[in-house]
Amino acid sequence: MKVQTLNAYYNLYEFHHYIDNIDDDDLVNIVELIIESDDMSSIETDFSNTFAIETTNQSYIFSHYEVSEYYAVGENSIKVICIK
Repeated sequence: MKVQTLNAYYNLYEFHHYIDNIDDDDLVNIVELIIESDDMSSIETDFSNTFAIETTNQSYIFSHYEVSEYYAVGENSIKVICIK
């Protein structure tokens, strides 16, 4: 799997998309990604714009998401959580 942003192309190890109910009134779309990278300097910029997920069977396009958090997981991997 791959993820393509406006500025970069990453190998994608893991991808989850779901809707969560933060409180009784608000539903939030959440995208969780684990990408191959050790450079966290451009994560917020890359994933706050439009990005596309390419799997072997389908492609998904996400836009207007906000980076909620990101952190290193293991060696050369970053977990990115985006919300909308």
